[in-house]
Amino acid sequence: NNRKKGRTIRAAVPTGDIALQSPPKEALTFAEAQKVVQFEIDGKISRIPIDQPVPIISLEEWEKKNAELEKPLPFIDPQPEPHV
Repeated sequence: NNRKKGRTIRAAVPTGDIALQSPPKEALTFAEAQKVVQFEIDGKISRIPIDQPVPIISLEEWEKKNAELEKPLPFIDPQPEPHV
């Protein structure tokens, strides 16, 4: 048996659905990372500087604003086409 002992090297192969994986993250230096809060929502990375004020609203105010955004647009009947 002339096999060499040791580790075999395998190429890294991504597993699972690539579309479900997070996008590549932009690298931050240690100093930059100390100055931001980073989070990911729906695959989009957001960073908020720690020295930037964050507005806080009540649950009732948020529900009211959210309900306004979800209202369907009113349907307007189109004008009849003029016959030429």
